[in-house]
Amino acid sequence: IRENVLKNPNADKHEQYNIDLAELTTSINKSSHVFMKAMARVATYERNLNQIKTNKEALTKAVYTLRDKMNVLDREFSGSAAKAEIGEKDRLNIMDRLMKARGGWYPNSYGPTELHMQSFEIAKQMYDRSKPKIDSFIDEVSKLGKLLEEAGGPIYLD
Repeated sequence: IRENVLKNPNADKHEQYNIDLAELTTSINKSSHVFMKAMARVATYERNLNQIKTNKEALTKAVYTLRDKMNVLDREFSGSAAKAEIGEKDRLNIMDRLMKARGGWYPNSYGPTELHMQSFEIAKQMYDRSKPKIDSFIDEVSKLGKLLEEAGGPIYLD
């Protein structure tokens, strides 16, 4: 195997970049998993609204408000389904940015470039902005579940 002719000017940053990229990917995957479970919980709340015995109107409104918030966060986190439509503007989301940041490792031996590192920084900033919103949403889902149980709804298990 021949040695590369081109030398990457950022080669000294690759080891730390790889560690940071792995940590961010792990954090995003954990948040995504917890968020997906919360989304499933909201869908369960919607299906079980007819079992509530007290305070039905307020709790129904709370469930649908939470569903709207869930849809906004889902678009921010994983993108819009309309991206596949012709003529739709593509707004890159966290997962798109993270995929671009990972693109510098394979299939080349040059390693990540400055553009890959910029995509990583943007993904990190986007995640830092989204994380508090996701955590807040998950807390709201948990609190609403307790209210629904108190109002006569079924007990929700994970």
